[in-house]
Amino acid sequence: MSEVLEFSEIEPKRILDVTAGGGGHLCALIGKHRTSKAEAWDRDPRAIDRVKERLEHLNLRSSVELREKEFSERPKDEGLSFDLILADLGVSSFQFNPEISGMSLHSDLAPDFRMNPSQGLGFRDWLKTKTAAELEDVLYKFGEEPKARKLANALVGISDEDLTSAKGFAHWIRRVLSYQGSRIHPATRIFQAFRMAINNEFGQLQKFLDWAPKFLSPGGRLLVISFHSIEDRLVKRAFVEVARQESFKVVTKRPILPSDAELNENPASRSAKLRVLERLS
Repeated sequence: MSEVLEFSEIEPKRILDVTAGGGGHLCALIGKHRTSKAEAWDRDPRAIDRVKERLEHLNLRSSVELREKEFSERPKDEGLSFDLILADLGVSSFQFNPEISGMSLHSDLAPDFRMNPSQGLGFRDWLKTKTAAELEDVLYKFGEEPKARKLANALVGISDEDLTSAKGFAHWIRRVLSYQGSRIHPATRIFQAFRMAINNEFGQLQKFLDWAPKFLSPGGRLLVISFHSIEDRLVKRAFVEVARQESFKVVTKRPILPSDAELNENPASRSAKLRVLERLS
């Protein structure tokens, strides 16, 4: 979101981007604030490699320290402080590339919803650890799927053949749910639900919101971009709670939505919501 730059007018000396992703926000911030130093984290090693290449191409590499790290983990140095902390909770487009990712509905790779494919259980093994009731809860809570129970019961008995590819799995989901005339592929929100559950995205966010305000410098700002209604509620609630202390204030009483120009340039930003918290001087 271009609005991120508008809320960084504080001339930050130290920036922390805890979700480096494709590096778009990070490069824009460092490009604008040339004297700033930054840390950039991502749990996906592929993202770190991409950001490194992008920074080198723009001759900005020396300004940024890259870390393969989950954003739920607070900095080890309790004495650190940052003028700007940014978390973009969206998934980068390259992570849906069907040639490298089992998250894509069009991929011939086996379904795999881990942000870091070298950590945790693969989807097939994860699925075997869940009961129908647990799967129903995941599908309803994270995917808001009306037919969550029907799909959960079917998933318990799914064959290995239907999990050979993400594309085949998506077709299987369409057959089970049997929606008529749906413009959006019914597997879209199901894939989202599995990604959010497997990566513990809400739990990660809650831990981040617990530590991040404590690492703001006086006058520093915490910017969080969410894409899911539950995420936005967590951020809103956390900011209001922190702002009850005299040393913080909520800058955005309502979430900032993408502009028409942003939507034209990046249609994927249509559900983005930006909230900003400031530590008072």
